[in-house]
This record gives sequence, C-alpha cells and structure tokens, in this order.
Amino acid sequence: MSTINNDYSSMFDSLYGSSSTSQNSSANFLSDWASVKNGSYAKLTKAYYAKHSDKAQKADASEIKEAVNANNKIKSDAESLKKSLGDIKDVEGLKQFVKDYNAMVSSGAESDNRGVLRNTLSMTQMVSKHESTLADLGITIGEDNKLSLDESIASKAGNNTFKALFDGVGSLGDMLASKASGIVNNANAEINKLSNYTSGGTYAGVSSVGNIYDGSY
Repeated sequence: MSTINNDYSSMFDSLYGSSSTSQNSSANFLSDWASVKNGSYAKLTKAYYAKHSDKAQKADASEIKEAVNANNKIKSDAESLKKSLGDIKDVEGLKQFVKDYNAMVSSGAESDNRGVLRNTLSMTQMVSKHESTLADLGITIGEDNKLSLDESIASKAGNNTFKALFDGVGSLGDMLASKASGIVNNANAEINKLSNYTSGGTYAGVSSVGNIYDGSY
C-alpha cells in the first residue's frame, strides 16, 4: 500500500508562479486552508461571536420568539376558523364563524408573511362577493373587513340559505376552509424558517454546512 503524503503544498503550486511573492501567496493560502481543515477557524469564529455579539443575539432571540408566537397565533386562528366552517347549521354556529373569521382577519393582517397576507386578502375578497347572500343571514361587512351578526335576522333564515353558503364543494365555506388550510401551511413554513435563523442574520437550511460544523466543535 502506498504511503499517503500529508504535504499538501504541491496541490497549490500550480496556482502560483515560482516568484517569492507567489510562493508567499501559496504559503498563506495553504495556511488558511489548514486552519479550516483542522477546525481552528470555526473555533475562532464562534469565540468571536460569543464575545462580541451577546447583546445582538439576545435581541434577535427575543424578536424571533415574538415572531414565532405571532405565527402560532395565526395558525391557531386559521385552524379554529376551518373547524367552525364545518359546523354552520344554526345561529350558534354562525356566531362562532363570525368570531373566528374576525380573529383570522386581525392576526392575518398583522403578518409579515406574504402567503398569509395573500390568503387573508383572498378570504376578505371572497366574503365581499357574497355580501348580499350573507345579509340574508344577518351578516354585514364593516370597513375593516370584520363581520357583524344580527341574530334576529339569522334566526329567521332558512336551512337552504345556510347550505348555499357553507355546505358543499365550491361553496363560500369550502373556499374559506381551503384558504384557512393555506394559512396554516404558510404559518408553519414561517415558524420553520424562524427556527433556522442564525446569529449572522441569515436563514440556514437544516442540512447546511454551517450546522454541520457547529455540531462538530
């Protein structure tokens, strides 16, 4: 078996000329490469950030926690809305829907996630298109896109009005439930992204090289 040569300098000789300047550059390059190879560069970098960025990292951690909580709230509101949409058969079901829809509009409008904002806007547009039919159930739309319910009108509405709006594929209820599912996915994606936020201010993938090195030292 041949002996493995641990002198790596020959690997880089072809990159530079034979002058003293080129030789020095080659030596510096080899030295830098060796620092990366033996892990000293990673250790120094981690030590630097630990020493100089404590306050920044704490601030980042606080902001990230706040953002995660906000997205968990969005996810919870979307799940509640989807659940209430599956059980709108009377005034009580309608009351729960209005409550959950308004909560979703509030939390969705405050989101920084484009997907959440897009789906929330789409929901309000869908509801607006059914304004006249919703009025038959005592539901009116405010300037802030929130819903109000007149229970006296709702109690007089027939079953066909409820079914037309909330029952079956392609109904308003079905389309809103689809948007709610999309918002849950958007919120989950945002939470996962925030969980991979690094001290350097970037988002790292689960299989990133940085994570591999961080787990090695």
